[in-house]
Parts: sequence; structure tokens; C-alpha cells
Amino acid sequence: MDHSNVGCEMKKKLSLMVDSLAGAACAMSDDIFDNPETGLAEYHACGLLTSYLESAGFAVEKGIYGLILLFAPSMNVARAVRQ
Repeated sequence: MDHSNVGCEMKKKLSLMVDSLAGAACAMSDDIFDNPETGLAEYHACGLLTSYLESAGFAVEKGIYGLILLFAPSMNVARAVRQ
């Protein structure tokens, strides 16, 4: 197997993946900007981000460390690689 092109192909795939997320990222950014929240009251932003992550296949642990707005996304890497 020729491994000389593996790095270039990986960069191309990663670039396409990032580009495919740009629309959703911009829409979420605009939504958060249009609905400002401050002082540990970012409920709209937290809900928006966690919903997006869950819809993308992440498991999202919410309310970690006793803070209602703190979340930790994780993904089953073996499952993600197969997709």
C-alpha cells in the first residue's frame, strides 16, 4: 500500500468536512448573537449547542460539576469512524 498520499487525502477529507459544517456554525453563531445572554444565564446558547451536538451523534452529559450550563460532549470513536 502506498502511504505517500495518505496525508494529502486526509487533509482533503477534513477540509471538506469542516466546510460542510460552516453553514450550521454560522447559523448558530448568528442565533447566539441575536439572543444575547450573560452572567451564567446562557440557557438559549447552551440548549442550541447541546441540541446540535446530540443531533450530530454526540452523547452530551449536561449539568456537570454541579453547573447547569456546563456540558461535556463525547463520541464513540469506533462508531464515528465506521460512518
